[in-house]
Amino acid sequence: LGDGTTDDRGEPVPAVGMTDVRAVSAGKWHSLFLKISGTAWASGANFYGQLGDGTTTDRSTPVRVLEDVQAVAAGEEHSLFLKTDGTVWGTGSNYVGQLGDSTEDSRILPVQVQGFTGVQSIAVGYAHSLFLKADGSAWATGLNSEGQLGDGSLERRNHPVQVLSGVRAIAAGAYWSLFLKTDGTVLAAGHNGGGQAGLGLANQRTPVVVYELGVDPGTAWQREQFGAGAGAVETAGWMADPDHDGVVNLLERAFNLPPLQSGSPLLAPGTGSAGLPRITARQKPFGPVLVVEYLRLKGWMAAGLEYTAQFSSAPEDGAGWMAANGVEKVESINDFWERVTLEDSVSVSPLRRFARVKVTAFP
Repeated sequence: LGDGTTDDRGEPVPAVGMTDVRAVSAGKWHSLFLKISGTAWASGANFYGQLGDGTTTDRSTPVRVLEDVQAVAAGEEHSLFLKTDGTVWGTGSNYVGQLGDSTEDSRILPVQVQGFTGVQSIAVGYAHSLFLKADGSAWATGLNSEGQLGDGSLERRNHPVQVLSGVRAIAAGAYWSLFLKTDGTVLAAGHNGGGQAGLGLANQRTPVVVYELGVDPGTAWQREQFGAGAGAVETAGWMADPDHDGVVNLLERAFNLPPLQSGSPLLAPGTGSAGLPRITARQKPFGPVLVVEYLRLKGWMAAGLEYTAQFSSAPEDGAGWMAANGVEKVESINDFWERVTLEDSVSVSPLRRFARVKVTAFP
């Protein structure tokens, strides 16, 4: 916190000597400050040299690091400084090349990103760094385990590689990257296990367009799956079956299945994250009952869909299906999906008994 102590604080306290500050950035255990004068300061943990003061000594008050600086960015254990001449300097952990100096040696003093000028903004993630040049080109270096560099590979880089052109802003999450292009579209690359990159649920090694703001999730899904053909009702319509596996697009979307890949597996019990509903029997004191386990979209992604688990003893009678009245067991899978388990309240024996999950799409 830079307040001269190592005490946790429940309310804001001033950092010692930090007046006329125009920008700040926070890493995992360290803080960066940029004054109006262009001097950069740092405080906090310094075990990899991320403060850039020539030591690995932790600092409880800010120490001066560089001058002629126009922007600062703090990563997990490294720091970047963009100078007014368009050069970038880095210090701290460099075990995967996040400083971009063509080595993997940690630094206790800022070193220049090799052969790199004309930079207008910087961003850092857990262990990767992004750079935006004045010509609109976006570059990246460092950890690439989830494809966060966006260069089409999973190989780490110790010097910047160009990712995109026509970019006007960049941002880095822990293991993902975002790029705002001059045409107003947003592209993302990297880890997307919780949907944080806005890409559905798939990681991406190269930047792809994030779902458009103001577009309903159903339309966004059709565009993601069918591309230029998203408007063709015979292929991308909800009742179409382009992969000819007997499961229409509405159900493919509802149960996280690929609409252009033939085959419709059942949901794996207890652990599945894709598949059609699984119906089994469970023994109860009064006899066996049917149990339905199925996937369900949640939150904003469920807009326009309704799931209804139903049971019947006479499915041939159109009025024979009744909505389940038991208590749902709901397990969250991630930000977009949950797994639902529901028991029938009527014994299978001696009656016939059937179960299904009805999915309804509405505007």
